[in-house]
Amino acid sequence: MIKKISSIMLMCFCGAMLTNSLLCADEVNEDGHVPVGSRALPVEEHVAQNEARTKLYSLDLQVDAQLPEGIKVAAEESDVKGVRKMSKGNNAEEVTQHDMFYTSHPGAFHRPYSIGYSGDTVEFEDGSVWSVKHNDALKTLNWLATDLIVVTPNRSWLSSHDFRLTNQNTGVSVQASLTLGPIYNAPFTHWIVGIDYYNNTVYLEDGTVWKMSYFTENSFRNWVVNDTVIIGINDGWLSYTSPNILINVNMLDYAAGIVAH
Repeated sequence: MIKKISSIMLMCFCGAMLTNSLLCADEVNEDGHVPVGSRALPVEEHVAQNEARTKLYSLDLQVDAQLPEGIKVAAEESDVKGVRKMSKGNNAEEVTQHDMFYTSHPGAFHRPYSIGYSGDTVEFEDGSVWSVKHNDALKTLNWLATDLIVVTPNRSWLSSHDFRLTNQNTGVSVQASLTLGPIYNAPFTHWIVGIDYYNNTVYLEDGTVWKMSYFTENSFRNWVVNDTVIIGINDGWLSYTSPNILINVNMLDYAAGIVAH
């Protein structure tokens, strides 16, 4: 009886994956890019999620500030299995408050494929386009195609931009918004091929299995198979155990997690 029920559940799961793939495959604009926020949450829910994340981030900073110096050093030197450390550069005024970034997936490194004439846009290798805050635009004009860029959440309360782009080579960080999604089904584009909501697990097309943070599980409850994602960095709450974020392009939302295997 148990085997029969399991088989039925598996069939339903596979059927849902096929249905969602067929539905989401049509969500591509005329240029082949995935539209941003085609299933975005209502504004009030989006604001509530950002407020909750900001509270967790503030708590993280308070706990870190209370740690003895020896414990801080030990924490910075510790490695999560399979996680790589990345320096934020030398410009402390332009970067966020931790000394190091962590990633469990090399896809967190992005290349600035092209920069807008006035520095107001940055296009990544996957075809995604980021609109840079007007006051930050000049900072991107010297970015090179060989530079490494990481995406982190923007913690500023007063900003209309959800993310920060930090150049690992120069240490310069700019506020930005995702305005155009990656090219659908392209070599550098990542998307969801399976979701286990019960176990907080997301499966990507490259074979990686992501264990999503319990504290951000509500963020991916509306995610579906074939949603396009961009891999970023979690520089806030529980970054040592969930060093990355998956940015869901279709939902214009993100959740923290780590590659489990």
